[in-house]
Amino acid sequence: MIIKILKITNLQLIKSATVDFDKINIISGINKDNPNESGNGSGKSTFVLRAILFVLYGYVEEGLKLSDLIRFGEKETIVEGEIEKDSKIYKIIRKIPSELYIYEDNVEVQLNTLTLKQKFIDELFGDVNFFRQYRCVDLKNGINVLDLGIVSLRKTLMGFIENIFTEIRNRLLVQKVERERYSIDKKLCKHYLSTKRRTILENGINRLIMEKKDLQIQVRETQNSFNKIIGEVNSKKRIIDYKKNETIKAKEGICPILKTKCEKVSKSLNDKDSQINLSLNYEIEHLNYEIEQLNQSTEGDKDYLTHLENQINELDFRIEKTKRKAIRLESAFQFKDYHWTKTDIIIYDEAIKILDSFAGEYIRKWLDSLSIILNNLLNKLNIRIEFSADKDFIKVFDNEQTLKYDQLSTGQRCFLSTVFKLAILLQQNKTGLILLDDGLNNLDQINFTNLIEIIKTLPFQAICVYQNSEEIEGTKHFEIIRAKGVSLIE
Repeated sequence: MIIKILKITNLQLIKSATVDFDKINIISGINKDNPNESGNGSGKSTFVLRAILFVLYGYVEEGLKLSDLIRFGEKETIVEGEIEKDSKIYKIIRKIPSELYIYEDNVEVQLNTLTLKQKFIDELFGDVNFFRQYRCVDLKNGINVLDLGIVSLRKTLMGFIENIFTEIRNRLLVQKVERERYSIDKKLCKHYLSTKRRTILENGINRLIMEKKDLQIQVRETQNSFNKIIGEVNSKKRIIDYKKNETIKAKEGICPILKTKCEKVSKSLNDKDSQINLSLNYEIEHLNYEIEQLNQSTEGDKDYLTHLENQINELDFRIEKTKRKAIRLESAFQFKDYHWTKTDIIIYDEAIKILDSFAGEYIRKWLDSLSIILNNLLNKLNIRIEFSADKDFIKVFDNEQTLKYDQLSTGQRCFLSTVFKLAILLQQNKTGLILLDDGLNNLDQINFTNLIEIIKTLPFQAICVYQNSEEIEGTKHFEIIRAKGVSLIE
C-alpha cells in the first residue's frame, strides 16, 4: 500500500491541508505559539500518525476520544486518503461523526454497515494492531517489539511461524477427524450400496401400489353390484311377505280399505278361495324363483370379492417386504461416506507428527533468514545480531563486544528497532507504507541519513518525523508551522 494523497479538514490543529506524498517523506515542524519556537506541539504527530490511523481504521490512541480529534469550535472532522494497492486506487473518506465511504477506482464499494466497510479495509491493508506494531515506529508510545522485552519478542517472532504451522496442522487434524468419523469400522450397516437396486425397488413399490389401487377399484365395483342384487332380493322378499300378510287378513274378513272385519269380504273370499290361493301361490313361487336366481348370481360375486381381497392381501405383503428391503438399502446410503480405512487414519496421524518435528527446524531456519536480512540492513551501523536459544534470545555484536539489547545506546536501539520492523515486513513479503514518528530524533543526522538510504533501496514508502533534518537527496520535505492555534503544512 502506497498513500498518494491525504486531505485533512478540522483535525485538531490542522484546519485544512492537502498533501501529495513521494516515496520518502520527511516532516519537521515549528511551533510559533511556543516562545522558543521549538517543533513540539506543531502538529507533526497529528499529521503523521493520527490522520493516517484515523482514515484507515477510525483509530485514536489511548486516553483520547474520537471527539477529541475535532478541531475546537468545529462540528466535524474529515480525513480523506487516496491509496494505491495492486495497481488499484482506493479512496477512503472518514468523518466524525461516524461516516465512512470507500471507493475502488472511483466506484463506491457498496457495503451496508461501518463494520463491513472496516472489514473490507482490514482485508486490504491489514488490521490496526498489525499496522501499529509493524508499520509504525513511535518510541514514545511503546509499540516497538524490541522495547517490550525478550519474552514479548520471542512470543511475537514465534507467533509468525506458529501461525503458518498451526494453520497446516489444523487442516491435517480436520482431515484426520473426518477419516476417524467416517471409518469403515464405524459403518453400522453392511448392506451393499447400489443406486441401481434402490431405483428398481422404488419402481417396484410404485408398481405394486398401482396394482393394489386397480384391485381396490374392482372391489368397489363388484361390491356395488353385489349390494344392488341383495337390494333386489330384499325387495322381493318384502313383496312376498306383504302378499302373504294381505291374504291372511282377507281370509279373516278384514277389509283392506276399512281395516275392519267385513262379512262381504269374507264371503267373497270364501267363494273365490281356491282361485286366489292358486294365483297367490304362483306369484310367490315366481318371486322365490327370482330370489333364488339372484342369490345364485351373488355367489359368483362373493367368490370374486374373496379372490380380489386375497390378491390385495398378497400385494400388501409384497409391498411391505419390498419396503423393508428399500429401508435396509437406504440405511446403507446413510453410510455412503464411510469409506476410510485404518491406514488412511494412520497416514494423517504420521503427517501431523512429521509436521511437528519439522516445525522446530523450520523455526531455526526462519530466524537465520531473518538475521541475514537484519544484518544486511545493520551493516552501516557496524553492529550484527544473532538469535539464540538462551533466555536472552537476541545477541548484539558491536565490533568485538557482545551486548544485550538493553546495553545499546538510545540511537542504536532506535536504529535497530526500525530496521527490525523492516526486516519483519520483508520476511512476511509485505511492502508499502511505514510511519516513523518522533523517536527518530534519537538518531544523529548521519545515522538518520543512513536509515533513509536503506529505506530507499527497499520496497517501502516512508513518512518520517525528524526535526531539523538536512536536505537529503531523493526525499520530499514538509514543514508544519503552527501559529495562532492553526497548523499549516508547507
